[in-house]
Amino acid sequence: VKQVNFYDDDVRFWQNWHNRSAAAEAPTAVHTSSFSSPAPSTKGRHFLVICCLNKAIFLDLVTMRGRDVPKQELDNKSLHW
Repeated sequence: VKQVNFYDDDVRFWQNWHNRSAAAEAPTAVHTSSFSSPAPSTKGRHFLVICCLNKAIFLDLVTMRGRDVPKQELDNKSLHW
């Protein structure tokens, strides 16, 4: 195991919104319509993400279902949220 993180879509959505707002020149220049919400399949879900050498394991904390994602599917994608 290389890293363990919690991932919460609701928190992540608002962090992204806040970061985009802070990056705007003026509060009136923020276009919230251009920022989309999380994918419907993951919206409101809470995960424990376990990063291993050859895979990542996403454990849904609501349903307690795990999903293994092989390293090949994650290459060139950031695992740091």
